[in-house]
Amino acid sequence: MATTHRPRANKSTEQGRSAAHPNKAGRVVQRTRKGATAPALRMIKRPSQAHGGSITIGKSHSSNSPTTFAALDRQVPARALSSAADCERMIGMIDRLMSQPRLTGDQRIYLETLVQLVSAYEARAVPMEPAGGLEVLKHLMEAHQWSATDLARNLGLHPSMGSKILLGERSLTLDHVRTLASKFGVGPEVFVA
Repeated sequence: MATTHRPRANKSTEQGRSAAHPNKAGRVVQRTRKGATAPALRMIKRPSQAHGGSITIGKSHSSNSPTTFAALDRQVPARALSSAADCERMIGMIDRLMSQPRLTGDQRIYLETLVQLVSAYEARAVPMEPAGGLEVLKHLMEAHQWSATDLARNLGLHPSMGSKILLGERSLTLDHVRTLASKFGVGPEVFVA
């Protein structure tokens, strides 16, 4: 016959209060009057739909974000950004929301709003230098999974010329630029910088 172990009540639980103490795993738990335990981090009450009462749930430090747009907006307002610090706060909220396994409809809308606001701020505040023709060529080659040999073959050159072009030892001719623009489906001006 299996016996069940029932923890002893201490003075605080006998007097109607709850007591925090470490459990077998070393975590601090909160013992309620009825003898049940729950994590003693931050306690919240939620209505129980099944029983009509309320249940107590332990909430860890990596708490979920609010579920409504208005509550999220109170934490980090979804407004046009004017400083790098505001941008960092918004990116922090984006990271928090992105780490959650599921989002409510309001959370998804709020997240998309923040992403658009950060993108608009970065387009204004973080200037990008235009890429050179060689950088564009390398990017297009990577996207199309071309090697230096493929480059030379497509330009009608000796196989060793592809690597020389990529190293900057040889320049592209006007005919090469037209051929590459046609092959990659871009304007020839992207290779001239």
